[in-house]
Order: sequence, then C-alpha cells, then structure tokens
Amino acid sequence: MKDADDDDFSATTVSAGQLRAIVERIERLEEEKKEVSEQIKEVYAEAKGNGFDAKTIRKIVALRKKKPEERSEEEAMLELYMNALGMLPGSSARAEPPLDWSEPLPVQQRGRKPLTPTVVPGPEA
Repeated sequence: MKDADDDDFSATTVSAGQLRAIVERIERLEEEKKEVSEQIKEVYAEAKGNGFDAKTIRKIVALRKKKPEERSEEEAMLELYMNALGMLPGSSARAEPPLDWSEPLPVQQRGRKPLTPTVVPGPEA
C-alpha cells in the first residue's frame, strides 16, 4: 500500500521534470532568437553594403508592423507637433532656437509635481 510520502515524492518528481522541460525549451528558444537576431543584423549589413540606408529600412519595417489607422494617427500627431514647432514649410509658428545645454536644468524641488509640456498649435494662417 502507498503512503502519503510516496504521493508527495512522485508529485515533486513530476513537477521538477515539467519545470526542467519548460526551462530547457525556453533556453532553446532563446538560442534560436539569438541566431535570428544575428541573421537580421547580417541582412541590414548587406542592405547597407548595397547602398541602402539601414536606419530608414528599420523605420519602414516598424511602420509595416502597424495597422494603417495607427500609422495615420502617428503621422497626424507628428505633423501637428512639427507644425506647432515651425518645422514644416509654410507653418505659422516661429521656430524656437535649440535649447542651450551648457547650463544645467534647475533641480526639481521636493514635493512638487514635474512640469509636463503641452503643445498648443499657433493660429492658423
């Protein structure tokens, strides 16, 4: 007749076996992911060697992953912000000079919320 200790031992053994199998599977997948990542780097290097801009290709790959409506929304927000900053031809906003990083930014006082910038579009032309 089996006693309670035998049941505990077999359950522990099965759980340890399952855990080991899961960990080994994850390790194999991580290795495959590393190999695929290296292959992707090689393709970008090949593209660069053929005269293509790898940074632009990465951007295109990222854009193709997105749904068209998500992409349109991002592009509209980018255009809105660029227009507000006077970065688009014919935009009515005056371009601000670049920030002077030679001076350190003021240290935030304790207990105060950090300021969050908001962009307000200028008057339409």
